[in-house]
Amino acid sequence: MRVLQIHNRSLRPGGERNSDPKAGGAEAVIENDRVMLLESGHQVDQYIVDNTETLRQASRLQAGLDSIWNRSVAAELQSTLAAFEPDVVHVHTPFPLVSPVVFRVGARWGTATVATAHSFRYSCVQANLYRGGRLCELCVGRKVKIPGVIHRCYHDSLLASAALTTSLALHRSLGTFHRYVDGWITPSAVLKATLTREGIPASRITVRPHAVKDPGAGGQRSDHALYLGRLEPVKGVMVLLRAWEAMTDPPKLVILGEGSLHDTVERTAARHPAIEFRGWADQATVRAELAAARFMVLPSEWYEAGVPVAAVQAFAAGTPVIASDVGNFSEVIRPGVNGFLFRCGDPESLAAAVRHGWERSDSWPELHRGARQTYLDHHSQERSRDTLLAVYDEAVARRDARTAQPAGVGP
Repeated sequence: MRVLQIHNRSLRPGGERNSDPKAGGAEAVIENDRVMLLESGHQVDQYIVDNTETLRQASRLQAGLDSIWNRSVAAELQSTLAAFEPDVVHVHTPFPLVSPVVFRVGARWGTATVATAHSFRYSCVQANLYRGGRLCELCVGRKVKIPGVIHRCYHDSLLASAALTTSLALHRSLGTFHRYVDGWITPSAVLKATLTREGIPASRITVRPHAVKDPGAGGQRSDHALYLGRLEPVKGVMVLLRAWEAMTDPPKLVILGEGSLHDTVERTAARHPAIEFRGWADQATVRAELAAARFMVLPSEWYEAGVPVAAVQAFAAGTPVIASDVGNFSEVIRPGVNGFLFRCGDPESLAAAVRHGWERSDSWPELHRGARQTYLDHHSQERSRDTLLAVYDEAVARRDARTAQPAGVGP
């Protein structure tokens, strides 16, 4: 099978480019899929737009128009399709600059089209259903995401928020997401349910949890907890720090990551003997830390589109997870089997979960086995590959069953 991957690399809060495939998120999934498909004998090409420089150089008006209907991308993509002749066009992130027009281009060329929703972007212009320090679903299911414009949810810009809202509304009204996408993939049932509220048929959406290569179960454990991820408020970093400050004689906490809260984490670690902040770490260090940690802590305050890649890596290493009881964590974490849950946003509840976990040292071997089994049952690359190829096969069959093709890619 010949697969063309399409992706728009995004800007993280503060303007940081999210381009490292080892850093997690969509880039990690795309790279894992590319390698997995190649190793399975399939052919893969990529059309990836890095919008960092484009957004800096273009006017806000032009960037907004491109997010609605990017004609230059449509022309470039037609050349790519003609040269590679894929069986499947797999669109990962079309926003902001690739634009949903790519689905129509793929359909015009007679290829099957598949979309992976890596975030809540099809429902929320901010992509995370989180605003002002709390969960927000005001735009979910609305044909026009007016609240997202009013609150300037996309990069705190009225113009950019209006442009992305217009893009979503226009392509929804034109049937782009319904008529020109043969198969949808989400990393969690939570995100699938959100897409169905946007009118996408549930029968066309496949839940495919994140997967990583099998590193083998962890070896010698040390009695410390590990936080691995971006240092951002939405990730619950402040809850994490407050929980450790609230505990008397807490276990050691190792923090790996970077983000806007770097200085806050650094200052807290400097005055708290049980917190060790190491900043960014390469994958070899991450694997070693995950294999050695007694627990991983995931204090996220938003739903997360899927179980984070870092959590999947923890399960693969047989490391149980202490997570907030929000979104898909409640689906995956089975208290006492592969980890524990605490009340989202509540430092005292997190501290209680940590103390409970450490007090049950006699059950640690069972928890490690349970975490490892979670990986084998749901997150192995073999299972992920089979699910992906099944989606591709269904998309190709749906394409073959279409009796009418769109006449063009213009409005």
